[in-house]
Amino acid sequence: MFFKLSFFLLFLSAPALLVATDNIEQRNARIVNSVIALLSDDFMSAGSYEINDGGANLDIYHLPGRHQFKPFYKDFNIYVNGSLGYAKLTEDEPIFLGEVPDKYEARTKIVKGGFGLRYKPNEDFQLSLGYALIYAHYKPTYSYNSALSRYFVRPIVDDSLNANQKSWTNEFVISTKYEHEVKGFVPFVQFEYKWYHTRSELESSDAPKTTSDDSLLRTRIGTFTPTLFQVDNHNVKINAFAGRTYFYGDLVDIAKSDYYDTYGGGIYIDFKDGFFEQLGIVSEWTDGDNFDGFNVGLDISFNF
Repeated sequence: MFFKLSFFLLFLSAPALLVATDNIEQRNARIVNSVIALLSDDFMSAGSYEINDGGANLDIYHLPGRHQFKPFYKDFNIYVNGSLGYAKLTEDEPIFLGEVPDKYEARTKIVKGGFGLRYKPNEDFQLSLGYALIYAHYKPTYSYNSALSRYFVRPIVDDSLNANQKSWTNEFVISTKYEHEVKGFVPFVQFEYKWYHTRSELESSDAPKTTSDDSLLRTRIGTFTPTLFQVDNHNVKINAFAGRTYFYGDLVDIAKSDYYDTYGGGIYIDFKDGFFEQLGIVSEWTDGDNFDGFNVGLDISFNF
């Protein structure tokens, strides 16, 4: 059996995310949805972003995993996947008018579990269809530092601004990958489309539940090199890739952009025997109309 685990430590920066007070629940849902989209990678794709038109910081930690079962019929097999995510948002810019900026912090915890069907007729091509259920808990903390917000804003919206929010997201995904060895190089191309339907509600409010629909399309091309050298009889190679991710739905509003580009690579060690199959250190640069950033992570495959 084959198990693939990818761990990425992401440091992100986001724009001013607060909107009109009558849309607090919708704003929170959009923030959660954007975090879910950023945490959705269960293979080599991940991002670290700075969104330049705001003064907020978003730190994200993500631990995803996937297990491929043996084929049950010819070229078809079932897989299961899941992930744990944590994000902390800190807004440092003035939210409401005042001489002292207010401060907004929010912590999001995410648990994801899913399954899918993979079709792999040969070593070069694979096509997957999957579903996952994602639970997110959003805990905000709003600090009223300006006199205006303390005396006029807090009495009106405090119950909503500081209300915890929970959401359930249905994720549907279709992905494909093609790779083929050419003189030791293994170029590849990947496409992945994900659609999210989210239902959210404030825990301490009578406000109605909100729903949202978002999606993203991720494209990527790249290549693995032939073995460059060996370490204790383990092959060492590198890979390089580039791609573009397109946002649709509320993700466009939260990101202030409808796409971003990625460029990156990694160094990998192949293990012929033992517990590990492959170990890689991956880095990625992200650039878009409103994005730029960098991340570093681990890409680990296990044999058992």
